[in-house]
Amino acid sequence: MTIAVPLAGRRLVRSAAAFVVILAASGVGAQDADNALSGQGVRFIIAAGAGGGSDQMGRMLAAALDRALPRTGVHVQNLGGAGGGLAMAEVQSATGNLVTMGFSNNGPIYIQLSETAAAQFDLTKLNWVGSVGDNQRLVVMRKGLGPPTLDTLRNLDRQPVIAVAGSAGSASYVEAMLFNAMLGLRMRVAADLDDPVVQSLMLAGDVDLTLGSYASLKPFLDADEVDPVFVYAKNGAPAELTDVPALADLVPPRAFDQMVDMIASLSRSGRIIVASPAIPADRIAALRAAFDIAVTDPTYEADMEAGAYVVNASAGAEIEERVKTYLDVDGAFIAEFKRYLACGQRISDGAATGCE
Repeated sequence: MTIAVPLAGRRLVRSAAAFVVILAASGVGAQDADNALSGQGVRFIIAAGAGGGSDQMGRMLAAALDRALPRTGVHVQNLGGAGGGLAMAEVQSATGNLVTMGFSNNGPIYIQLSETAAAQFDLTKLNWVGSVGDNQRLVVMRKGLGPPTLDTLRNLDRQPVIAVAGSAGSASYVEAMLFNAMLGLRMRVAADLDDPVVQSLMLAGDVDLTLGSYASLKPFLDADEVDPVFVYAKNGAPAELTDVPALADLVPPRAFDQMVDMIASLSRSGRIIVASPAIPADRIAALRAAFDIAVTDPTYEADMEAGAYVVNASAGAEIEERVKTYLDVDGAFIAEFKRYLACGQRISDGAATGCE
């Protein structure tokens, strides 16, 4: 049995005494977890290049896992590409005694729903260890265009340009395309950019919008260089964004309810942590127990806070159930998702102005 953790949007138990009680009820203690994995070695694959937000968050968690498993070495490897798909494929194919884990944003979930050639993995076959972070994602507009509203964007005499960090197929790219379809926007999506380039283009006025986590956009907001247009979800949004509309407030009533719920839920899930399907059940239980210990490590919490990241951890069983809600849906939802994605792409390319 894994630790019972509240739904996304609430923090894991922070009281040390309360946590010890819950951990004992799970049947797997810290010493048990270390014993089960002792001498195995953990390969911790971060589905991103070095230096960005995912890399920073992943290395913080890997260090906390290393402290939770003193007799098990945790070795970090960066493997970016294909919106997280390369890392997930590597995790799925891993065999042998080395325990292989993957740490990624939600790109692989979108890839699997899209059923593109990049989906060389099946997330439903992986072992889910947990999730950390609340991306608190939002869309921002540069100063000088007018009020930060959808009408301002719709009334431009040209296509507004939104720059996204990551490649085609990344979570940010997919979300921008979906917003085109769901909100009646005409955004041209500029992808294959890294964060510093996006920031430079925004400051130079060469692009109009970008999207990302609150942590990554906070310097822009604090410098009053951009305005927030909307947040993905009200629940969990920073206090300074309380008056900013949420995606659910802007879409036509009842038209995109399931899609909005998915986007908001995945944003709240932050980064997912999975493990190879070849790992035996007792070691998965040990990994989940070690994860639950790591995310309540005071050093880990302090590191996350210093980086302006929110812990917002969910245990393996919970995040597995939440993600499979979208991956195990009937064909109608997947077909709808792919239709909106394709429509958003046509709008971005200038081949359409809306969806049928």
